Amino acid sequence: MTVSEQKFIEAERLVARAKSRMVREHPFYASLLFRLRIKSSVEIDTKPSLQIDTMATDGKSILYNPVWVITLTVAEVAGVLAHEVAHVAYCHHLRKNGRDHKWWNAACDYAINGGLISAGFVLPEGGLYDKAYVGKSSEWIYAQIFPKPEEQESNSEDGAGGDQDQDQDQDIEGNPGAG
Repeated sequence: MTVSEQKFIEAERLVARAKSRMVREHPFYASLLFRLRIKSSVEIDTKPSLQIDTMATDGKSILYNPVWVITLTVAEVAGVLAHEVAHVAYCHHLRKNGRDHKWWNAACDYAINGGLISAGFVLPEGGLYDKAYVGKSSEWIYAQIFPKPEEQESNSEDGAGGDQDQDQDQDIEGNPGAG
């Protein structure tokens, strides 16, 4: 992936402004954010498996795609940063316990996004949010949304089903999970 220097700098500035906004408006999330390394996916993109379409976390760092970041407002970047911080704070990467990655990530996104919206964050359009899941655990949500065995069989016959090796924070339809 190649990104022009101008886009790269613009994305870095948006991330810096979003971090400053979080310090002023959401100091709790900002204090968690500053314990993580935040870097562009372009800096580490040496293998296709590291390609990040939106934003993602590995529990130690937050990786972002600068081309995607520059499509967002400062408020939305702050919301997505808080979303990734919440994945780490709630230890989602440690609680997966063999669950399907695609559906576990979706459940975690539902659990996170309701709380962030209630806290006053702005999230990009297209992510996962349902009032019914506000205040529920990721495990509870996963049990509600994970296809039952008969549903899985029909999905596999249709060719549907997820890439279980996908480590990005995207919802079950490939959209950013932060919305």
